[in-house]
Amino acid sequence: MELLQIKTLQRKIAEYPERISKLQARQKLIVTPSATEIGPAIKGMDAYLLFLRAGISSYKKLYEEASVDFAGLNSYIENKKSIGEVVSDSERISLVQIQQYMATIQNYIKIMDSQIDNGEVVKQKLMLAQKQKEAVDVANLLYIIKKGDGYRV
Repeated sequence: MELLQIKTLQRKIAEYPERISKLQARQKLIVTPSATEIGPAIKGMDAYLLFLRAGISSYKKLYEEASVDFAGLNSYIENKKSIGEVVSDSERISLVQIQQYMATIQNYIKIMDSQIDNGEVVKQKLMLAQKQKEAVDVANLLYIIKKGDGYRV
């Protein structure tokens, strides 16, 4: 890598906090669903999970990009050390910064994975409740028919 490429990479690394912040702002727009009926609650959970998956995909892409940048900068620093050149403080700081950003991104990925897992559990429980409710409605209808309240089979 040439000096110009390193300077460009350092500028790119300096932009990671802003990019992470934009993803966080977008993530805050994801609203946890609320509904009083099971059907709309399931649809709300589907939308919620879809938004979470889209968000986690964005974080994973950013993480992959940061990994490539880290590998490039780390390789450059190692090559510089191997030929006996002095590694500048700004290069070392950039390497530490990218590691910190990668750790931050990984934390958000883990958090969103957890939210997706919890959302899937809630969705499954809602679907089970919907099935049980339908069974209860059928049972109530059959009871009314059996009782003879004007309904015929």
